[in-house]
Amino acid sequence: MVERGGVDYLGYDFLSELTMTILAKRRARLGPHEGYVPDVARILAPVLPAAGEGRTRVVTNAGGMYPRGALRKVARALVEAGFPDTPVAEVTGDDVLGRLDTFVAEGVELTDHATGMHFREYADRAVFAHAYLGARPVQEALAAGAHVVTAGRVTDAALFLGPILHETGWRDLDRLATGLVVGHLLECSGMVTGGSSNFWRDAVDPWNPGYPVAEVGRDGSVVITKTPGTGGLVSRGTVIEQLLYEIHDPAAIVSPDVVADITAAHVGQVGRDRVAVSGVRGTPAPDTLKLLIGYRDGWTGEGTIMFSWPEALDKARRAEQILRHRIDAEALPVRELLFEYIGVNALHGPTAPIPPDPNEVMLRVCGRFDRAEPARALFELILPLFSMAPATPAGFAGRPAVRETVALAVTALPAALVSPRVDCLPAREAAEEE
Repeated sequence: MVERGGVDYLGYDFLSELTMTILAKRRARLGPHEGYVPDVARILAPVLPAAGEGRTRVVTNAGGMYPRGALRKVARALVEAGFPDTPVAEVTGDDVLGRLDTFVAEGVELTDHATGMHFREYADRAVFAHAYLGARPVQEALAAGAHVVTAGRVTDAALFLGPILHETGWRDLDRLATGLVVGHLLECSGMVTGGSSNFWRDAVDPWNPGYPVAEVGRDGSVVITKTPGTGGLVSRGTVIEQLLYEIHDPAAIVSPDVVADITAAHVGQVGRDRVAVSGVRGTPAPDTLKLLIGYRDGWTGEGTIMFSWPEALDKARRAEQILRHRIDAEALPVRELLFEYIGVNALHGPTAPIPPDPNEVMLRVCGRFDRAEPARALFELILPLFSMAPATPAGFAGRPAVRETVALAVTALPAALVSPRVDCLPAREAAEEE
């Protein structure tokens, strides 16, 4: 993309809700300065010379829970590559864990939108709390001259909307909403270019896929394409698929920067692997930010065992029956118990049609517990099934580790309570920090 596509900005999106829980566990295990994506410098290494030369700027949220750590790693890689004067910047201010008690005392209602639980119910178990920042601090970092920006929990689209705002200076709500849609499409990465798509048969050279590129005009025009000479597919179909991905209400796609309405949007093929998007409308952003809170919520134990044809499904069902009786006999204190038949209903649950006699079925058992010891005991009950269950168990999928569960609560926080911060400095200075 850098050498053949001539892109001005590259966005690297590392953070999902799951990634935040992984980083929280990493931080708990290794220390408070380890809450960032540890291999960020290795991943960015191929494009750092272009960033050092100023040909392409890089924006990433690999900072996670400790953006300074990611900044130092990248800065040291830039120095080693011979670019010590390259301006780098971090975006912080999203971490509000230490302020939640104060917010509650001041009357902020931190209630999980999904469960109705209030923060007070798990306050002593909270391990992280991050507000989702928008594109403005990314824009500010670029305006300060940064060639590489490492952010914490900014929205996925902000990695791309920030550069668009920096280049265009857009303030019009419809154009802001168009930029949000561009960011939403680009963060879908290879799914816009034929991967994970219903149009996968039409993708060419899928072993050499291209990532999506947005050509954005100051007049609000947008074309989604990909790097010349790469495989995959950019079509009206692949773009519409991802336009609707993770969208609750197409008339109100909410972000910290703008609310986008795509109900009247036009998506049209304008050339091979070139799709134009227009007609997006915008309204003002809400006065709140999404707040993600992670808290310790017990332990998970699991195990799997595979059964082969004939009567693989019936054998797996008998194994479940045996295991349920053994769990009851041992009085295992399980909070939740899940049985899945991989190859039958693991993806679609009770809506899945039952095949007549599948070649193999893998029974997955997963239980949630308040303590680690009974979670380990669950696997010890699964292990004897290899000799006690019906005939021809084909084996286990390894011995999974017992995992502490980090549950997630999603709520809203008044935006006025969150103050994003930008720090821009030469790579050599960041690299020298301890």
